Amino acid sequence: MNITIGFGSIERQFEEDEEAAIRAHCKDVFGKQLDPHYLTEDSVDNVRDFVAKRSKALRREADENKTAADYPDRYSYYWPVVLSDASRVVVILRCSHINRRHAMSPDGWAMMQTERLIHVPFN
Repeated sequence: MNITIGFGSIERQFEEDEEAAIRAHCKDVFGKQLDPHYLTEDSVDNVRDFVAKRSKALRREADENKTAADYPDRYSYYWPVVLSDASRVVVILRCSHINRRHAMSPDGWAMMQTERLIHVPFN
């Protein structure tokens, strides 16, 4: 991720934390699966549900922040895409990072969008 004026370490840390949570969940799900050779559809669905729930919670929070009297200066949310085959899961996070006190914006609002690719091999 390149650094953009008004954005940087907070947004990078958000993406890294989300990636770590997704990787940890995948490792947990893969470890409990009965088939030792290939990913099962149940495992992929479990990962898909986990990522979707996190995404919906972040978007709900972002929607509340748009009209709240007391809001954080910066917050983020994402739209996920989960792809898979027999031996890996790939999660694409299309992140939107909001800065409500951006120095170069007339109304203080600014948004930066990024994509993060998370490749989690099964074996």
